[in-house]
Amino acid sequence: MMTTKTNRTNMSKTSGSDDNAVLSGMFRSKMDQIRNWRPASTPSNRDCLELYALHRQAVSGNCDVITDGSELPGEKSKIAAWKSKIGLSRGDAMSRYISECDRQIRVYGTYSPPPPPSSPPSRRTPPSTPAPSDSTSSPLTPRGIAAVPLISAAASESQLHYMDRMAVTIHTNGWWSRQEPLCLGPEDNSILLLPERAVIIIASAVERMVLTLPKNSIVPANVVQAAIWPLHNLLLALWSAYVLIFHLFRTTFDVGRTVALGSRRTGISISRSVGHGLVPAAEMARTLTAPRHSLSVRAVGVTMIPLVFVGDGASWMLQEGGSVITGILLVMTVVTTWWYWTVVLPSVALMGFWAAIFCGGCFALIEFAGI
Repeated sequence: MMTTKTNRTNMSKTSGSDDNAVLSGMFRSKMDQIRNWRPASTPSNRDCLELYALHRQAVSGNCDVITDGSELPGEKSKIAAWKSKIGLSRGDAMSRYISECDRQIRVYGTYSPPPPPSSPPSRRTPPSTPAPSDSTSSPLTPRGIAAVPLISAAASESQLHYMDRMAVTIHTNGWWSRQEPLCLGPEDNSILLLPERAVIIIASAVERMVLTLPKNSIVPANVVQAAIWPLHNLLLALWSAYVLIFHLFRTTFDVGRTVALGSRRTGISISRSVGHGLVPAAEMARTLTAPRHSLSVRAVGVTMIPLVFVGDGASWMLQEGGSVITGILLVMTVVTTWWYWTVVLPSVALMGFWAAIFCGGCFALIEFAGI
């Protein structure tokens, strides 16, 4: 009997060491992959710091660096990110590092150089094709639209991962507290930024309340986190929806001014405005209904279907009818559907808010009961 127990103990130790060896091998392989990875778009500072913090936690354990205030801002950010992982075991840090690497590769893509042209381009335009214009050039995606996949990925965070992250995050390094408006520059004070700033301020206040909850609180921290998780995801979904609607309205306003005053006075090209603002917003809205997204993001994708139709119609009209006709029809379409953008969508958002409160209460009861 004693021999049997000893054999079982040795087998469990061997199995545990084998698992650790496999995880360490996967971790090293992922490090090499990230080292040689060339992203198609530049990762955000937040994502770079997240990878750095998980890597340091997996390699060195808890942060023991003592700061004296003389560090550069970049070093302070790295140390703060590393300290946010205090308490996370090295094995868990390796697992989360691997998952985070896979997520960033999926979100940012991998750069592939364009193939060399098979023949030198002709200096003359063939008579069967339209002359080159701004609409045929490769548009640069606005910063806000480019960030929608990141917001959607954040909204797909599971309840378990959200609660684990909140448990090891200090209140001075909350995720929402490090966000800034995306539609315009952070230094702009336009009234158009008020809804976006309101979402960030509300979410930051809720996050700070959860992170500063005293340990001897009547309501346990895990119960509060479970109640807040649906609201957190809803605010992320609303943020991505506002970014898309903002670019629809901004494109419509710029196009309307150009139709009324002319491109020489406004300095705005209709085809360029549509191609750089409305079309990327419509293409991004089309991707939000993909099964990989959370329910709240897919709901936003469904409400953005009219935006997809408007973007597709404007893109088609640019090729068939010209810039002026496209501008007139775009302005007429958005003006006649004002009720959808200003009444229906806010009403849906309000219903989503109450649904998040109800679901949060249910999750809190489940967590409190220990189910």
